[in-house]
Amino acid sequence: SSESLNCSLCTGSAKTTVIVGLVLMLLFLALILIWKLTNKESGIEKFESELEQAKSTVKKAAEKLKLERLMGKLEAIVKISFSYFQVVGKLGFLFGMSFPPIYSQFTSFFSTIVSLDIVSLIPMGCLVESTHYTILLSFTVI
Repeated sequence: SSESLNCSLCTGSAKTTVIVGLVLMLLFLALILIWKLTNKESGIEKFESELEQAKSTVKKAAEKLKLERLMGKLEAIVKISFSYFQVVGKLGFLFGMSFPPIYSQFTSFFSTIVSLDIVSLIPMGCLVESTHYTILLSFTVI
């Protein structure tokens, strides 16, 4: 094994060996550079795609927020309207006041709906005697 440790003279040109080594290194660096540039372009495309998705998500979130705000405003209007018709619909009965017929019919109709007065909507008077106590019982059961 002492033979493998001995130096032997190379045949051929040292310049050629150095030039081939440099060419191979440059070729390797060129391949790495090309690979990086192609991946960089797909990275840009991926970034642009993700950016478009983010824009779409933000746009949807903004539309949802607008809808939620609108629903909040409408909810307040509906609650106030319900309360108004519940109170106004019973004013004539409670205080013995008489209003114009069209106004009485209008407020009575909406008061019946918002008060969930199903007994007044369904003509139960033909079947069962409608007194204050039967109406109270029907509201309690419902």
